[in-house]
Amino acid sequence: MASPESTSRPWLWIGGAILAAGLLVLGGYWVYAIVRAEDIPFLLRVALLAIPAGLVVFLAAALRDRIIQKKQENYLEVDN
Repeated sequence: MASPESTSRPWLWIGGAILAAGLLVLGGYWVYAIVRAEDIPFLLRVALLAIPAGLVVFLAAALRDRIIQKKQENYLEVDN
């Protein structure tokens, strides 16, 4: 009998892909609107674009560290 985790994994990937696609479209439109707006000062444009870029870098670094840490975890009573 398959574990419940293995049957839901494809749905998690599909949901994650849909969420990522939506965020990319929304983020792309947001960047386009900021760049094309003529009444926003230059420094405010830079700040509005730098904040989400910094958040993405922090998220990527945290995910990378977690993946590396997960590969290095060794449990004594569990086969890896």
